[in-house]
Amino acid sequence: MEMSEHRFFKCFEAADAGRLMENVIIEKLPAQTLLFSEGDSPDSVCVVLQGRIELFKALHDGQSRVMAVVGEGDYFGEMGAIDGMARSTGAVTSEPSVVAKLPRHEFLKMLNETPGRSALALT
Repeated sequence: MEMSEHRFFKCFEAADAGRLMENVIIEKLPAQTLLFSEGDSPDSVCVVLQGRIELFKALHDGQSRVMAVVGEGDYFGEMGAIDGMARSTGAVTSEPSVVAKLPRHEFLKMLNETPGRSALALT
């Protein structure tokens, strides 16, 4: 999927979306790559350009439970980036994937500089 066509970036005016896209870090990841663990600091918003990501919770017996599966056209981690709270789930690729990571500080900077419409469109 082309990044400019992703629904996350459509939440912003074209010029603002362009500035955000300039700051992403594109990661091409093999299957079973851990993006982050539950409890980690929210350092980025993850925009899925290709593949599938499982969001999981660790259970007390050492197992884990998949809480959601996100794929091409989805994004996640925006709430943690906004509120700064620790990651509520872990994230792992379930197949080869391409993820655009938008650093938290760039995301917050844009939200602070753009009209309220952008933040509301993310929900």
